[in-house]
Amino acid sequence: MLRVLAASFVSPGQSFPVVGIALELQRRGHDMAYWAPAGSDGVMKSFGLPTVHAGRWRGGPSAGAGQARELPDGIEATVAALAAIYLDRLDGQLAEFGAVLEDVRPDIVLAGSMVVGMLLAAEAAGVPCASVTPTTYHADGAPGTPPPLLGLDPRTDDIAAPSRVWHHAEGPLLDQLAHARAGLDLPPRAGGFFAHLSSPDLHLVPSTPLLELPRDPVPAHVHYVGPCAVDAASQFHGLGEPPDWTPARPAALVTGGTVMQGSDFVGEVTAALRDSLTVVALTWMYDADRLHDPPSVLATRYLPMARVLPDVDVVVSNGGSGGVIAALAHGRPLVIAPGHSDQGDNAVRVAAAGVGVRSDRDPRAIKEAVDEVLGDPSYAARAREMGADLRARGGAGAAADLIEGLASGGTVVPGRRS
Repeated sequence: MLRVLAASFVSPGQSFPVVGIALELQRRGHDMAYWAPAGSDGVMKSFGLPTVHAGRWRGGPSAGAGQARELPDGIEATVAALAAIYLDRLDGQLAEFGAVLEDVRPDIVLAGSMVVGMLLAAEAAGVPCASVTPTTYHADGAPGTPPPLLGLDPRTDDIAAPSRVWHHAEGPLLDQLAHARAGLDLPPRAGGFFAHLSSPDLHLVPSTPLLELPRDPVPAHVHYVGPCAVDAASQFHGLGEPPDWTPARPAALVTGGTVMQGSDFVGEVTAALRDSLTVVALTWMYDADRLHDPPSVLATRYLPMARVLPDVDVVVSNGGSGGVIAALAHGRPLVIAPGHSDQGDNAVRVAAAGVGVRSDRDPRAIKEAVDEVLGDPSYAARAREMGADLRARGGAGAAADLIEGLASGGTVVPGRRS
């Protein structure tokens, strides 16, 4: 039996994959301890995961840094936002996670890539570590790959100049990380900022390379394991039991995701679609009752993805990682009207793979994109192919196998990197 310390911030897109893997490890009989920011203990306990804190850092960006979560337009502004989100109060992170490691004494660490302090503290303590990112592995400087988080499409956009600006702008981030590594007596690490958000031991991507842009092979420590996320958003927001309702076909699922959404997105898109389709509108944190409900619309704050996706023909989303992977795992094509963070990059990858369409956020444009996806069967066919690949990768079970291999011998068992 392994003693496993898991850690993530509470954002569902970041934490749900980590929680899914932690639950699988716990099911196998391993001893779990889960670190999450202060105030979110109840969330993890609702999953049956015991929590741990050292009390030296509350976790998450500071109040001022929280305003940067929308990742504003412009490379330098985006890099500044990354510093606020990932590196805010890094000394406090290191103190907290160093103390937690000393208290828990784990055999292995499982951490979301946003918890940079845990990745560094585990490396400094010599504890094997598996990191997790939601949808993609950012290959720093890979030929033909645009800078991350800007929503650039290498098929249509100039990426050479933005790449040069990006690598210049991320210099202060790398300096801060280099300073932290030196303070922990760790050697310098090569690569750009996002290379530092993956453990050099094992990095898990709950997705498929079929959703990546063409590039050089990924490093050997990176494994694509398919969907790992626990489908339990109601436990994060206290949304209660979902309704029991099966939509008439054709049907669209409209969701604005669980964070970083405008309150009008779902309502405006629903209004644009409801005269020609049955619409399942997921409002999450926003009041579902504010939407007008003709017979063709079910407006609810929460439905488990596994319950609703088999009964819809297309998913309209803002491009949040959880919704994208869930839709594709069920073989459903997407229309993505991206907002912030990694949503633009997800939209680019979905369009490049032919499993959906990227749209702007005008409801009329979204309606046209939905008509295109439903009118061209190739989108659904490619989505079904990608769904079969995602499901075949093994998900949380495959991730747990890799983690057990790392803990037992210091190296991972052969996995799915292509």
